[in-house]
Amino acid sequence: MIDMLHRYPITTLCCPPTIYRSLVTTAASAYFRANPPQALEHCVGAGEPLNPSVIRDFRELSGVTVCDGWGQTETVIVVGNFQGERVKEGSMGKDRKSTRLNSSHHPD
Repeated sequence: MIDMLHRYPITTLCCPPTIYRSLVTTAASAYFRANPPQALEHCVGAGEPLNPSVIRDFRELSGVTVCDGWGQTETVIVVGNFQGERVKEGSMGKDRKSTRLNSSHHPD
């Protein structure tokens, strides 16, 4: 994947946190620095929450902040760190403005 980001003008990357975690390992990050992406502008994590340390490490490595989010195939993204908003590492972000979202706490 690092080679694809380096060779082609890919601007957006969406992948599970497992991939971002693998990219910030010592060996992968050295290769990433030697072969930087040519056009990467926006990164999205999907599938599970991303550790704040991985978000910071990936931003330091690439200059791009990974935006976490939550949604389903049927709803698209419902909660997320949307473009133009400040990303709080470890948070899935805020509800999408066009979607009414209510949350409730149900004690066990």
